[in-house]
Amino acid sequence: MEQTTKAALVAPDCYSLNGEDYHHGGIGDALDSMASDEGGLVVGRVYWLAVSKSPKPSSFFNVDTLLEDIQCRACDEGGEYAEDFLTDLPDEKAEELRALVSNWLDANVTVGFFTVTNATEQTVTPEDIKEMECANGK
Repeated sequence: MEQTTKAALVAPDCYSLNGEDYHHGGIGDALDSMASDEGGLVVGRVYWLAVSKSPKPSSFFNVDTLLEDIQCRACDEGGEYAEDFLTDLPDEKAEELRALVSNWLDANVTVGFFTVTNATEQTVTPEDIKEMECANGK
């Protein structure tokens, strides 16, 4: 029996007319965009459908980097007397800080971009055009 990956089960939720710039929407949105685009909605025109993935805000946070920055600032201020600053911080406390900041980021920050996976090239068919005309009452 052929196995299907979880990613393959996710329906495309974004499209591109050039294979680089993706917009949220499905096949209908892609066809609508082509209809109003200078290239037009013509049989054989290529477009792409893909699955979007928005990262969590906390994925950009690293507690070790934050602690290193604090240590560097302490060394700038205290010189050699600050060399041991935060070196005795227990791992559990660093994890507590990571969780606190990560939870705050995820609750208060919105990521305004996405990456795409499973992009597939599509071609406009006569059936696509007919469906668009029917949907638009033509």
